[in-house]
Amino acid sequence: MFVNESDEVLLVSTKDFYYVIIKKSSAFLMAAVKPMPKTTKMVNGKSNSNQSTKSNSNKSKPTPEANLFQPMSLEEIQPELVAYGPNGDMLTISHDVSSKKAFQMLKEANLLEFPRIVFMVHGFWGSSKSKWIHDLKQKFLEESDQTFVIVGWGKGAELPAFKYPQAVANVEPVARWFSNHVLELKRKNITKNISKGKIWGIGEGIGAHIVGLAGRWSQHAFDRITGLDPAGPGFELVNEDLMLRSDDSPFVDVCHTDSHHEYRSPELYSLINKYGTLKPCGTLDIYVNFGYNQPNAPDFTNAGSHLRAIELFAWSIENPGELRTQFQLRETPAIDKPVEKTKRVVVPAELGYYADPKATGNYYLETNSEEPWKEGF
Repeated sequence: MFVNESDEVLLVSTKDFYYVIIKKSSAFLMAAVKPMPKTTKMVNGKSNSNQSTKSNSNKSKPTPEANLFQPMSLEEIQPELVAYGPNGDMLTISHDVSSKKAFQMLKEANLLEFPRIVFMVHGFWGSSKSKWIHDLKQKFLEESDQTFVIVGWGKGAELPAFKYPQAVANVEPVARWFSNHVLELKRKNITKNISKGKIWGIGEGIGAHIVGLAGRWSQHAFDRITGLDPAGPGFELVNEDLMLRSDDSPFVDVCHTDSHHEYRSPELYSLINKYGTLKPCGTLDIYVNFGYNQPNAPDFTNAGSHLRAIELFAWSIENPGELRTQFQLRETPAIDKPVEKTKRVVVPAELGYYADPKATGNYYLETNSEEPWKEGF
């Protein structure tokens, strides 16, 4: 079977399988692939599960090796830091520049003289040239004096849909490379003009997990991490050790917008029913409209609900106090089961730019179907 450029290719993720669905004209073709656990060995073409279970009895956690794809090299991915300052300064740092040299370059370009430095990491199908990321950059630079750095890894992320697992595999090398740069900033104590939340990492989709790992591997260098609809497929159950988590930074705020699909059961239809995850990943998790099926969002093939997280975050910059809520979920969502019962609490939470670390837990936020997304409580 051959895939043409005109075909629509979708990745499907369930508890047990990856599926590749290829739309040719009006027909759908599906191939199912079951990841082989690390504990299963092949002997003469047959599974030797008993032997592997005995030798790996203390290794029950899923590992990155469950992915069928091997990570690309940094030379292939060519990640980069593209830094922008409020005065129009710009600097590009390529993947082969050491962290010490990168720090010196940022300092000489006067990009470390502001109260805060923000790192923005894109996800699947993104790059340092993505329009949405530059729109967001502009809003940040207009809001206050701060340095905005795009962490681009487009050659490892702008892949055909059926190579989504390859992008997942690329998370670890990109995160390790990124963590070295962030750790260098922490070691140098960057600047005397320090303010609260001086090093802020923001990640969209797969990028949220890259930021989380970079924080974990840089001695928690980030003062704040924000996850914009962190990716679920390829991570839940098979690579959970690579997911963003609440202890990757003192403050981890997460926006969930495409974590499930009420019309397509993940157990029955298996047509990629989400790009995000219901799994709490932060100190503050906000489930927008219960975390899925956003109103007036294009269907799942266009990732409309997933991209709503970016739209809401961008809107929050110019609308402080609007995306607030005093409702929490009554229970913790399961990976494939959203919670739709809420309770009113005393401490309000705010989604987006002005999120407050005093709010912790799993909050519910109801929004409109278009701007203005919300107007206060």
